Amino acid sequence: MPFFSIFLIAIIQSGLFNYRTYLAVVIEKHRDLPLSAALGDGSTASSDGQFFPSGGSGEAMNLINAKYGNSPGVKAYTHLSDQYGPFAIKTIPATAHEAPYILDGLTMNDTGKRIKEHYADTGGFTDHVFAMCALLGYQFAPRLRNLSSLNLYGIQGLNLPKVMQELIRAKINIVRI
Repeated sequence: MPFFSIFLIAIIQSGLFNYRTYLAVVIEKHRDLPLSAALGDGSTASSDGQFFPSGGSGEAMNLINAKYGNSPGVKAYTHLSDQYGPFAIKTIPATAHEAPYILDGLTMNDTGKRIKEHYADTGGFTDHVFAMCALLGYQFAPRLRNLSSLNLYGIQGLNLPKVMQELIRAKINIVRI
């Protein structure tokens, strides 16, 4: 093994190399390019997990996933800005729910903190993410699978757009809560 490879591994192992810091620098330079400005202003982003299979059998490790079956692997959960810059990447277990990692990616560097509106698929949707995004100043816009089959409730006195009124099934009983 060449000395350079051993030296590089030693730096990474020691913690002197922080990929998040270097990723942030690359994304900041990418943001300043003229083509990036033509693609977007950097205020919206989306995130999703990509599954990467690994060898062996997941049944032996109790890693059976509803979506991927018993094929073992990991997911790379990536946040991508509207300028097509991946500003946050995290390796997560294939069996993990994606929703908690949305906030992690948005708050890990300055690029994520500039985001105003964030999109995710159904795997990234939970009530907790909605609440935390609102508290942190992000507009969260998930793409919900089977929206028409969900029970959505309105609050009395709250004016909703006509499109939303058609989806509301009942009113919340605030006194009961």
